[in-house]
Amino acid sequence: MAFRQIDQSVADVVGANRGTVRLAICSSFGPGWLVKRLASFLRDHEQIDLQLKMYASDPELTDAVADAFVTTLPKEQGFWSLRLRPELLIAVRSPHAEVRDGKPLPLITTTLDPSRIGDDWIAWCEIANVRLDDVHSGRWLQVSHYVTALEVARTGLGIALVPDFLAEEALAAGTLETLSDTKLPTHDDYYLCIKASRRSETNLRAVTRWFREQIGT
Repeated sequence: MAFRQIDQSVADVVGANRGTVRLAICSSFGPGWLVKRLASFLRDHEQIDLQLKMYASDPELTDAVADAFVTTLPKEQGFWSLRLRPELLIAVRSPHAEVRDGKPLPLITTTLDPSRIGDDWIAWCEIANVRLDDVHSGRWLQVSHYVTALEVARTGLGIALVPDFLAEEALAAGTLETLSDTKLPTHDDYYLCIKASRRSETNLRAVTRWFREQIGT
């Protein structure tokens, strides 16, 4: 009886019995994938107050942070996960970008480790079957997040590698164009993660069901 009371108290604290669901998401998945689909969730689940918590990198999977997570690191003991989609990088630039002095635009890289600068572009060039020197001016623009890289490319200051879903709207609007059809798998797939012991909660079941509907499973 005492243990059940303790479990109940913990559940109350972390949100099992309240109408708010805290969903932790990374900075690219939120604006690039989630927001454009969110209207259907809000319409169909008026009883749930959704709290979106954006993180620069994958958050720690713990009740203290959120009730549900979208992360590329799903391997936490005690958590259930649902694969949502792969991360595929595409090369994008502004259609109005100007080539200066006959040199290609700078390449925007999100690989900031000094020993690995430009590794993302080297990998992209390998599968695109192009020489790095053919697309690289010799100068790197180093950006920590895909969202910022996208905006830098949109202004015409360089060519960025960003997740395909993040660039969808800009490509459709004509404010960005692709350098080629090549898509680079990062193997950092996106997963919905929920603590296994909380999966039966009504609101978290609703969140899971909605994500399944979005990916067609």
